[in-house]
Amino acid sequence: MSNGDKRIAHLSDYGTVNATVAFAGDEHTVTVHGRAPSAPTVIANDGPVGSVSCNSTTHLFSVPVNAGSDHNAVIALK
Repeated sequence: MSNGDKRIAHLSDYGTVNATVAFAGDEHTVTVHGRAPSAPTVIANDGPVGSVSCNSTTHLFSVPVNAGSDHNAVIALK
């Protein structure tokens, strides 16, 4: 997953990648990009997520993530 140090406030990977995505004051949606062998399942713990798009040749994926209640989003990728 890549979007920069300030965008990803927390990241852990113990078989499931858990990330806290930070939003600027005027942002409501950002796109998170990454690479995975197959399209990951993305679950929102705080802040809704859109549909995952994945390129089966390059293994690159993207998913729109929306700000949650505290202007962060907490997501899990499997």
